[in-house]
Amino acid sequence: MTRSSLISFGLFLLFISGACQAGGGDPERPGTPAAAASPSVRAIPPGAVLARVNGKEIPALQLDQTVRIYLETNSQDSGSMPADQLKSLRKQLLDSLIGSEVLFQASQAARITVPEESVDGQIQQLRSRFPSEEEFNRYIQSQGISLTDMKERIRRNLATTELVQREVDSKIAVLDSEIADYYKKNKDRMRRDEAVKLAEIFIRSEAKADPSSKSKAREKIEALLKEVQSGRDFATVARTHSESPDAKRGGEMGFISRKSTLPVLADAAFRLKVGEVSDVVETPFGYHILKAGERRPPGEIKLEEAKQQISQVVRQEKEREAFNAYLDRLKGGAKIEILTSDP
Repeated sequence: MTRSSLISFGLFLLFISGACQAGGGDPERPGTPAAAASPSVRAIPPGAVLARVNGKEIPALQLDQTVRIYLETNSQDSGSMPADQLKSLRKQLLDSLIGSEVLFQASQAARITVPEESVDGQIQQLRSRFPSEEEFNRYIQSQGISLTDMKERIRRNLATTELVQREVDSKIAVLDSEIADYYKKNKDRMRRDEAVKLAEIFIRSEAKADPSSKSKAREKIEALLKEVQSGRDFATVARTHSESPDAKRGGEMGFISRKSTLPVLADAAFRLKVGEVSDVVETPFGYHILKAGERRPPGEIKLEEAKQQISQVVRQEKEREAFNAYLDRLKGGAKIEILTSDP
């Protein structure tokens, strides 16, 4: 698995490895959420050991939970997945579990410690993804783990991330010559579409919202439109009332091309003259008011303009290669036992 996949995989795994280590979802304890049957779970005894990393066991239950959550996260159904594809997925995810364990053990050998406040900060971020504390706790319970287990998984993930930052990322440098070489090789892609600089005021109202909620959101956005039309500063209204992440910037979205946003927003934006404000525009996410700024014609992107973005692309590629080499070295120095050819 690649560097980006493994690191982002950490939070995904916190719901899985934590449950296994804590005994969550034990098949001998009926009624625990993780014990529910799943079409992604093969007929392998949950306690069977699939692999060991320096003696640390990876049981079938851990892989079964990993596969199930992976499929749910990607809106896939193992029942409709060809058998050879599911088999390949299970092998890939077992390799990911092995890689994650190798990295964590390396972080412990390097004596990396994670401050409690860092763990608490991650917990708060996770909580913020749920509409209420009750929903958050219900989700934890559905995974068969406790808050303590979750914190331990986050601690492992942060330790691994720190290890990679220390041993891989901090040693990567991007040279100007590498940027220029990338630009030259990709010159035909260094063009930009026509774009308009946009600002927005946004009120959330998703398509699945009930009629009453949608009506209230519509009334709110209409009232805000009247404020703007009466002369109130657009940016001030956006900062005060908009529900989009760009609200703190006065609603500034930057340059938007027709391909970079929803068609309905692009159509409305490109009909506006500079300084003009749109009527209310409805999307599946809610209601928008747009204000058009500078128009930028299509054309070639100069090296200086693309330099920062190219630097990021080159850095990511170098980090990926360096990470894979680093992980291969760690695996080469570890005692890895894969106990089945068909997990």
